[in-house]
Amino acid sequence: MTRTSSIALAAAVALASVAKAQCAALWPNISPPILLQLEGTIHDLPEAARKAGFTMVSLGFFGQADVERYLGVDEARTVGPETPLDGKDVLDEVAPLRPNLVVTGPPAMVETLLKLPEGKRVRMEGLVRRASRTYYLRSIEVDPKPSHTRRDHGRDHNFAVALTRADGLERRR
Repeated sequence: MTRTSSIALAAAVALASVAKAQCAALWPNISPPILLQLEGTIHDLPEAARKAGFTMVSLGFFGQADVERYLGVDEARTVGPETPLDGKDVLDEVAPLRPNLVVTGPPAMVETLLKLPEGKRVRMEGLVRRASRTYYLRSIEVDPKPSHTRRDHGRDHNFAVALTRADGLERRR
């Protein structure tokens, strides 16, 4: 490759990078949504939610500007192999906004979240559009069983028992 073509190639790569960055700034909502799982306790006041988890998320509800609930978050994680952010990163991005997330989705799921009593545990999953902070509920579970990451540090107990049996050890942990 000649020196001139090397310089031309470097300039083309640089221009493409700048163009991509400018397009992202002009159209912030063109990135794919992120699948976000949240687990914690629901509260009516932000102070109670802050005490309940490692962070607090304010939840607004689409079409109901005067309603806001607060989640004391114990766990936040993203799902999917190509997700560039983890759950805490997503929450950090929406932290300066009020409400942090605007909840929408199937009416029965949204209503479940709205009617939960103070201090009730919930695990929910939804698609997040970071620029608009929309959280489209896909599932909600009230009083969920402890997740694998909370119990046994992410290891499935039955799988661990199966491994010890496969090794010829009949003991249970």
